[in-house]
Amino acid sequence: MLRRTLPSLRLLSTQAQPHGPFHRARKIARYTGYLALSSVFGVCVIGAGIFVHDAFTYTEKHVDRVPVSPLALHPERGGPKNLPIVRVQVDDEQDEENVKLAEKPKLVIVGGGWGAMGVLKTLHVGDYHVTVVSSETFTTFTPLLPSAVVGTVQVRSLIEPIRKIIARLRGHFVQGKAVDLDMKQRFLEVETMTPDGETANVYIPYDKLVIAVGSTSSTHGVPGLENCFQLKTIADAQAMRRRIMDNFEMASLPTTTPEERKRLLSFVVCGGGPTGIETAAYSEAISQYAEVG
Repeated sequence: MLRRTLPSLRLLSTQAQPHGPFHRARKIARYTGYLALSSVFGVCVIGAGIFVHDAFTYTEKHVDRVPVSPLALHPERGGPKNLPIVRVQVDDEQDEENVKLAEKPKLVIVGGGWGAMGVLKTLHVGDYHVTVVSSETFTTFTPLLPSAVVGTVQVRSLIEPIRKIIARLRGHFVQGKAVDLDMKQRFLEVETMTPDGETANVYIPYDKLVIAVGSTSSTHGVPGLENCFQLKTIADAQAMRRRIMDNFEMASLPTTTPEERKRLLSFVVCGGGPTGIETAAYSEAISQYAEVG
């Protein structure tokens, strides 16, 4: 009886086994097809959801994108010099928050340095309709300018866009230079540039005005310093670095005489303050030739 049962069990087990590699390949292809179909179905569902969201979210008022006041594009003229008066900024009607801020007292800050950034840091959102006027689009961390001269710090590490800083306050930025002030009508005259490269002046009205333009470098009566490099801005640091690198390259030429090489590798730092000392000490390559006056 046992002998008769064993062949039949062996036959059944043989029939239940898969048909080798072909069967496995079909199985893999089937599951791959299921995965592809499910992916296509998921993409279709997500796409349909996005279309439904857009259909119920966006209305006819979004056809012309962000609403802009006509006065922002074509300001009225007035004031003592009959200049365009920027009473409305381009993004004053961008959303409800900006519309509310447009009714707040107008605070105009002239400058983009430490003083201006310090004032912006103390303000709270919604206190004022803030406008910053500066000739540069960024603020500079001036204590590290000597490091930028000798290359230990990259220039891009020392700057921060002003628009990024005032975004917290939903403020506005005007690139230009303040040239005049009408205190009677509370107009700040700003010199701006047109796309053609010509100057164009406008009036920016204010309720409160903060003048934080900083100061200029003083020569303290030392003759000839007006012809030297100053170290106050990013442009100054870049110009000084280019001159130092050019001097090094010219001094390394075999055609340069010893006297000329000594002249090219001699640097004079006028001023014994933090900027002067750091400029002379940061680079070992120039400190051995530096004289502090």
